[in-house]
This record gives sequence, structure tokens and C-alpha cells, in this order.
Amino acid sequence: QLQVEDAELITQYKQVIFVDAHHGALADGFSYYQCDTKPADNFTTHSLAPENVCWIAQELFGTAPTCYVMAIAGNYWELRNGMSEEATKN
Repeated sequence: QLQVEDAELITQYKQVIFVDAHHGALADGFSYYQCDTKPADNFTTHSLAPENVCWIAQELFGTAPTCYVMAIAGNYWELRNGMSEEATKN
């Protein structure tokens, strides 16, 4: 889960890639895209989207790196170490 504190961390880099387990099917099992900055539309800071973290970095620190998201289709959502065989193939 991304947190508010991650906004400060990403300002130390020119480029950041967020890797995310995605609920639902994706063409080719994954998606890679540049994420825009946007404010959170919820009332919690316990789970933020990459776009929200980039927006916070820009708003609070005046800078944000170029950010991308690598979304990988997930199949199992129980806690465990490592990725499932299907996710690894994706």
C-alpha cells in the first residue's frame, strides 16, 4: 500500500515505476502506462493510488518524477510470500 510518506521518497528520483497487482483481467496479463497526477477522491491516507502520491509530491514539495505504473494481473489475494505462477507468467 502506498502512503503519504511515499510522496517525499519519490521526489528523490527522476523516474519511478510503481508495480501493482491488478484485480481483473488485463490484455497480455499486464499493463504499463505513464500515470498522471491527481488528488485523492477519498477521505483516507492509508491506501493511495500512484497518481495520488505523485500529486502529493508535486503539491507539497514542488516536484514529482515522471511516474509509470506496471499493473500485473493477479489471481490470488491471500497473504503469502512471492507471486503465484500465473502472475509470474503475466
